[in-house]
Amino acid sequence: MHSLLQISTAALLTSLAATLPPPNRFAGTTETVAPGGTINIKFSDPSKGGQTVKVTATDGVNDQSEDVFITLDSSGNGSAPFQVPAGWTNAVLSGPASQDMHVPVVPQS
Repeated sequence: MHSLLQISTAALLTSLAATLPPPNRFAGTTETVAPGGTINIKFSDPSKGGQTVKVTATDGVNDQSEDVFITLDSSGNGSAPFQVPAGWTNAVLSGPASQDMHVPVVPQS
């Protein structure tokens, strides 16, 4: 039989886990890009090793979006290029169980 302390501790940990933001699975992704340039999207999730994940790139202004499919290796790491369409000012990357990543489109001087 579980003690009240064990049950309370388990409930607290479950509650804390539910309020934590998801991890950033885009570590190593290009942080800024020129108009029409290419973002090298990197995605990492060890629990999805060997699978293909869908990342959605959305322009924060025009609500246009494109899907990018990334095949992960057995360790759960993968990458794919994404060419930013003309007119985008910001690319927001969204993937499974991850924080979104914002990649500003910065004109080159």
